[in-house]
Amino acid sequence: MIGKTGTTQNNASATFVGGTSQLAGAAMVFLPQGGNGGLCDGGPGNVFACGKGTMFGGKTPARTFYTAMKAILDGQPPLALPPADPRYERAR
Repeated sequence: MIGKTGTTQNNASATFVGGTSQLAGAAMVFLPQGGNGGLCDGGPGNVFACGKGTMFGGKTPARTFYTAMKAILDGQPPLALPPADPRYERAR
């Protein structure tokens, strides 16, 4: 599996984008009204607006992605990701 997290300033939104050899997807949480303040991660199924956010892409969005992929790919044989292109294996 591969994945990348993202979090906005003040923890007002967070994203996890990931994929397997078979499927890719993304999960995002955000304050629909915008403004200042952040989101707090109170555990699975418990996301709420709060003054000083604790939300990060590796929390609720990553859990949501993992839970969905686990259910979708349950019973499928694990497939390896393709090898990396040698041009991008090491920073120059």
